[in-house]
Order: sequence, then structure tokens, then C-alpha cells
Amino acid sequence: MPLGLDQKIHVANHLDQDIYVMPTLDKGWLLADVLADTALFAIGVGEIATATGLALPAELATFADLTQFLKATAGLLSGTAAVGTRSAEVALELVEAFKKGAIKVPVGESVNVREQGFLSTYFKPTSGWFGMADFTTVDLTVMTQDGKRTADVDSSPDQSWIADETGISRAVYGTLNEVDTNSAAIAWN
Repeated sequence: MPLGLDQKIHVANHLDQDIYVMPTLDKGWLLADVLADTALFAIGVGEIATATGLALPAELATFADLTQFLKATAGLLSGTAAVGTRSAEVALELVEAFKKGAIKVPVGESVNVREQGFLSTYFKPTSGWFGMADFTTVDLTVMTQDGKRTADVDSSPDQSWIADETGISRAVYGTLNEVDTNSAAIAWN
């Protein structure tokens, strides 16, 4: 990143459905500190844990908890739970709650999902200086419109990403839609 420029993370959508992206600087952040309507995320978390048989947190308190639950709901919605069951309904409610707090990236578009200005870059050591050195300081949680696929991306504050059928791939620096073939894709969960 040249000195004096803002850092931006773009996500391009090459899928046949919209995707939703939620950027955070720390998976340990409390949902209540960032999202206005956290009550939506608390709906039926015990039911999802029971339906999937996974060892999930007892409540949705942090972004790390949310990521675990979204992976579980993706499994439910992908066919491991019968349609019309209460568990599937709860999973859909969690997906809808996530969408309300996330940034929508429409089909065929590229959206700036996070921007860090000049002052933040140079005066916030974790996200600024480390990000300039290409360290991963931003977590992106990505989910498809139908909730059946999720991915977690560790990004530097000046990288762009492309979502396609195989997963999330890094874009060539300075482009929004050209896949960097030197970087491994992050598979959908």
C-alpha cells in the first residue's frame, strides 16, 4: 500500500445469488458492541446445537460464536435437517438476522465492505501498521443468500476477495475481479 492512501477491502460476487459480508477486527468482539439488534441472534441457539449434535457455545455473545452457529445453520439448510422442522426454521431466522447486520454484495457486483482511512491506518497499530505489512487484521464472515454456504476469511485491510462456486479467492492486488492464482482459495463450509 502506498503511503498516504486509504485501505479498502472489496468483495466481488461471482455467484448466482447475493452474498452477505460482516467484517470485524476481532472475532472476540461482543455482538452487542457492534450490532443494534442482538436479540435476533439469540433465537433458538439451543435448538441448533441439539439438531446438529455439535458442541456449540451456550449463547451467541461474540463474533466467533456467530461464526460457529452460521456453519451449523449452513449444514442444517444444506439438507441435514428436514425442511419444515423447528430446527430448520430457527436456522433460517439466524440467517435473516445475520443479513440485517451484514453488507449485501449483489450478484455480479463488487462492494467495498471495509475502509480504513489515513489516520486510522497510521495511528491504530493493530489494524494500521500490521495491515500495511500485509498481516491479516480483519476477519470477514461471508454467507450466501440462502444460508447454505459460509466462509471465514482472514484479510489484511487492503486486500480484495472474489466469491465463486469454489469458495473465496484473493483478487490480484489492484483488481476486483481477477483471481490471484498464487493464493489458495478458502472453501465454503
